[in-house]
Amino acid sequence: MRAALLDGDVARAGQMLSEVPDGEEVSPRTRAERAAFEAEWERARGHDGLPAARRALERAEAVADRELQFRAEVLLATALLHRGDVLTARRHVERAASLRATILGAVPDALRVGFGAQLERTGIAQLEARLETYAAPVVAAGLSPRPSIAATALEPTGLVGDSAAMRELRRRIQRVAPQDVTVLIQGESGTGKERVAEALHRGSRRRDGPLVKVNCAALAEGVLLSELFGHERGAFTGADRRRRGRFEIADGGTIFLDEIGDVSPATQAALLRVLQERSFERVGGNETLRVDVRVLTATNRDLDAMVAARTFREDLFFRLSSLTIKLPPLRERRDDLPALAAWFLERAAVESGTRPRRLTTAALRRLTEHGWPGNVRELENVLRASSLLAETEDLSPEDLQGLPELTRVTAGPSHPSIPSPPPASSVNEVDLVYRRIRAGGVALFDMRREIERGCIAQALEESGGNITRAATLLGMKRPRLSQLVREYGLAKGSAPEDNH
Repeated sequence: MRAALLDGDVARAGQMLSEVPDGEEVSPRTRAERAAFEAEWERARGHDGLPAARRALERAEAVADRELQFRAEVLLATALLHRGDVLTARRHVERAASLRATILGAVPDALRVGFGAQLERTGIAQLEARLETYAAPVVAAGLSPRPSIAATALEPTGLVGDSAAMRELRRRIQRVAPQDVTVLIQGESGTGKERVAEALHRGSRRRDGPLVKVNCAALAEGVLLSELFGHERGAFTGADRRRRGRFEIADGGTIFLDEIGDVSPATQAALLRVLQERSFERVGGNETLRVDVRVLTATNRDLDAMVAARTFREDLFFRLSSLTIKLPPLRERRDDLPALAAWFLERAAVESGTRPRRLTTAALRRLTEHGWPGNVRELENVLRASSLLAETEDLSPEDLQGLPELTRVTAGPSHPSIPSPPPASSVNEVDLVYRRIRAGGVALFDMRREIERGCIAQALEESGGNITRAATLLGMKRPRLSQLVREYGLAKGSAPEDNH
């Protein structure tokens, strides 16, 4: 097989691979060798081969074969670098280099040169050279010194940061991931809920199966039901053929339902049935389908308040929240900013094929002063744009794109997502909102909801909680305001009754 791959005969290598059994009838070592060849074959076909490389490493470690482990570490690092995951790739290259030294140390002097050349054919030297170009030192202005990013910033979960909050988050993910249970991921917009879902999938027994993602808020109710469960031909206008839904596609793997707090009551009922019975029917169909799927959900909304306001089913909430993971906002873990900045600048360099930019002390201090209402997503967008537009390798505060001058970390309680009003002479409200949207921290739809919630909260405070008076202040009808008060979880005590 290796000879065929070296000759570039991918088809013949694939044929030979298919003839090697992979069942329990063969020895663990043979299965480990087959997994390594399969990962090499996937690379030769033009795929990154990440699942195959992970499987090769697991099997090599199971048989404690250092040479196979070395090959698998190099394959895994190559696949990760192909995906732009520079820091994790570096960690696996370091492991491969350590294994190389151990292997060569056990080889007689007369054979060491030939053995070393054989190890180099895996491409580790090229990987080391390539990773060297991505070195991105970051000066932690005013912050306590940290160990190297490669050593501390990135655990197997793929989440960056060494603050106490992030260490606890990684520990929780590592405990929860292998358990085949439903998980609710909670956190503000931009905190990395999708990344946590990916980490949970990678750490589960389903990691070789599909990970199917659905943004529930982006789809209308009728479309969402069809997207989740599929539909039969003729189920509605335009349904000219049968279509499989996301639950069918995710069979044997994981489905991630983002923005679960935005689904309608009808969709909530359908999801409850899937969670209870693991079965459903396609839209317009009668055939009951059963699936083996792990369900992960995420929301930036307060589901407890929605349950109290009766806008979210209590039984579905209990099903979804059997295990909950809460993500800290970026403003609560500013010590992670140097590691996060290096991570995003390295990724931007990989995307553009250039050397990574570096933050000056003043630029890093500017990042620590910002309030980050859009959290990690906003930071990524700021640094990607800054890296693209800067004319020098060192980024100064003036090179940082999309940071409003007036957004600062402030003391005292406030709604985490609603910006403080600027001085009237400096910038108008539309400019402030638009600049925040352009920074990538929040979408226009979410910003509208934040402003709406903030205005309602202020009107309720001014009116002493009187719904009728607050509706008058806001120029809206009382029943609509009452509905929004419940939806945003602003009701104090028992929810006020609407007068219909």
